[in-house]
Amino acid sequence: MKRAVIKGVGAYVPEKVLTNKDLEEMMDTSDEWITTRTGIHERRIIGEEEDTSFLGYQASLQALKDAHLKAEDIDMLIVATETPDHMFPPVAVRFQHLLKCRQIGAFDIHSTCVGFLTALQTAEQYVKMGKVKHVLVVGADALSKIVDYSDRSTAILFADGAGAFIVSAEESDESRGIIDSTIHSDGQHYYDLYVESGGSKESPQIVMNGNKIFKLAVSAKCQNDNRAKQLAPS
Repeated sequence: MKRAVIKGVGAYVPEKVLTNKDLEEMMDTSDEWITTRTGIHERRIIGEEEDTSFLGYQASLQALKDAHLKAEDIDMLIVATETPDHMFPPVAVRFQHLLKCRQIGAFDIHSTCVGFLTALQTAEQYVKMGKVKHVLVVGADALSKIVDYSDRSTAILFADGAGAFIVSAEESDESRGIIDSTIHSDGQHYYDLYVESGGSKESPQIVMNGNKIFKLAVSAKCQNDNRAKQLAPS
């Protein structure tokens, strides 16, 4: 039976570090307040001349190396991002060019927090259907570009980086590969986390109801933990 397995993994973060102490000088917050609520001590921030495609490209190179594959082995490229280099074309096409892949399917997925999982599920289905053998799945964002650094409910959380998986077809039993995944959304919370603008002459910024989003995230984690326990072999 064909199963989708994660054959290679890669990651990349920028060199610049933004600490909680740095944020104390920028807004009304403190290292203790941030650490107590989030566990975050520092975050990585992209350089002025860098962009999302740079982050994703670096992570992709690592994933290919880890999988012992070349760019020409990839049959499809899927990128999860909310901060593409441009509104269009897809940043996936930029990766395709940088990596010197063949003329393959390449597209972006915009699904905020669950974007990478959505991309991973999409790759899984293409593999299981026998359409492709190797899919490069990338999650990359330069969220510092759209963070309002006067808003402590968002600025303390978001930063920049990229991760990449090679999802491949493999003949294996049910003990190996992507066993199960699920995605949920709740549209009633649409205006609790959004980007309020985004035209070519505007400077988009994240707007978030931090307290509500935190509670929703904790609730969702508890539900997923319970589902994982139900699926775990006895």
